[in-house]
Amino acid sequence: SPWVAAQSAVAGVVTVTFATTITLNAQAGDHFRVTLTGNTTLAAPTNPADGQKITIEAIQDATGGRTITWNSAFDFGTPGSPTLSAASKRDLIGFVYSGSASKWLYAGVTAGL
Repeated sequence: SPWVAAQSAVAGVVTVTFATTITLNAQAGDHFRVTLTGNTTLAAPTNPADGQKITIEAIQDATGGRTITWNSAFDFGTPGSPTLSAASKRDLIGFVYSGSASKWLYAGVTAGL
């Protein structure tokens, strides 16, 4: 019989509306894009699946200098959270969900795109 995934991936980008606190629904997709027009707090994503990978594409507006405060559900380990890039640049920040740790484990960043 063919292999069937327990949870299918949702193709495409989930565009997130900027807010001072943002909560992502991990069931909605794996790539979340937000333009930062101010500082924000990223709450713990809802509906995670063990082993799920997500990417957060954070785009600085023309002013830049915007920051993200990360909920404790995001575990950056020794390196700590990344510093976001300058005005009009974007960063791709990756995580993998560990059901056994109940955390989104930091997988790295590609900065300054």
